[in-house]
Amino acid sequence: MCAVADQQGSFRDRLPQALAGLEPAERPRCQAWCYGLARYHVALSARLQQLMQKPLKARDADLAWLLQLGLYQLEHSDVPAPLVVSETVEAVEQLDKSWARGFINAVLRRAVREREAGAEPEPATDAQRYAFPEWLYQRLLSDWGDRAPDIAQASNEQAAMCLRVAGGAANLETVEAEFDAAGMPTRRGTRATAALLLETAVDVESLPGFAAGAVSVQDESAQLAVELLAAVTPEGARLLDACAAPGGKTAHALDSGRFGPIVALDQSASRLARVQQTLDRLGRSDAASLVVADAAELDDWWDGKSFTAVLLDAPCSGSGVIRRHPDIKLLRDEEDVEALVKTQARLLDAAWKVLAPGGHLLYTTCSVFKSENEDQVACFIERHPDAQVCAIDSLAGQARPDSGPILGRQWISDSSQAGDGFWYSLLTRLAD
Repeated sequence: MCAVADQQGSFRDRLPQALAGLEPAERPRCQAWCYGLARYHVALSARLQQLMQKPLKARDADLAWLLQLGLYQLEHSDVPAPLVVSETVEAVEQLDKSWARGFINAVLRRAVREREAGAEPEPATDAQRYAFPEWLYQRLLSDWGDRAPDIAQASNEQAAMCLRVAGGAANLETVEAEFDAAGMPTRRGTRATAALLLETAVDVESLPGFAAGAVSVQDESAQLAVELLAAVTPEGARLLDACAAPGGKTAHALDSGRFGPIVALDQSASRLARVQQTLDRLGRSDAASLVVADAAELDDWWDGKSFTAVLLDAPCSGSGVIRRHPDIKLLRDEEDVEALVKTQARLLDAAWKVLAPGGHLLYTTCSVFKSENEDQVACFIERHPDAQVCAIDSLAGQARPDSGPILGRQWISDSSQAGDGFWYSLLTRLAD
């Protein structure tokens, strides 16, 4: 947690090696604690400040995280309070800070007393109430008005484990039966045609048919991207997956059978290796051309042959997937969003250059911020008079309070909606 908070990598980077050092039976609990700490860090940190007479020094950040872990278990688990206190105090020894035993004990015991007496102070701000960084909550308020609290609350809930069934809707019934036989009940998604949601998340290696490529882990919102693009693309069309890692959409495009040659780009060699691993698992190792390159630097990779279809799942704030990646709350700040908006514009302009007249570009983000979605597309259209927004009548969306021209579809996760927060804008390049 110290490393992630110090911008030394995300959970995706740091957790695997941390979990590898534990017994297999302990790994799920450790991961759940890390996710819980990231999810509620803002609220836990604020509560900790109420319980201490003076803040801890920067060099004692590990103690602050240990205390937050104790508070997290008191507030969000059924572990008995005396056990939480005693185990947290004992953990101080592993940090070689035995001097802090009395301090840790006093802080947590005060938390227990106030909790049992119903004397816990109210959060000072709504951002603390929903455990959101202040800048992030204020941006939600600006973009979504009185829906912001509901979006923030939903972002703190555990995301369902969603699968995409290879072969599409025709294979759903067979796969459902296999999962039922394995004691893993499922329910069908409500929007993507091949989506199955597990009632209880499990390790991917234990999923029936996973190793053979019969199912892949992919959120329902992400599955819609290939479905939308395939619906307007002629069979055998050349496809560019411009930011392909970790490979879910490339695999989905191959599985759809709709596209011809597929070029999958990513500027990270290590992340592109994950795309190759996905294709290997599906038995489609050589079915797509994988290229390590920045999609915006055309001279580095483009051979001059146009694409009929381009999928640009652009780097973004991740504000729509916080429930699935709560470390976003630790990793992102407001300046990051402005930098990402510039990157998205570069990628859009480059993708447009390689798109053939009459072709379609699907611009998607896993963001709920207007600056990355509607505003981004509006500015793009101003720069490119030959761009036209296509209606996406098959997909419902949620409008913002101040919604103007329909430039795409926004999906948000709130108390009434499943699926990650996602933006879809389908653009066609006019022939003249």
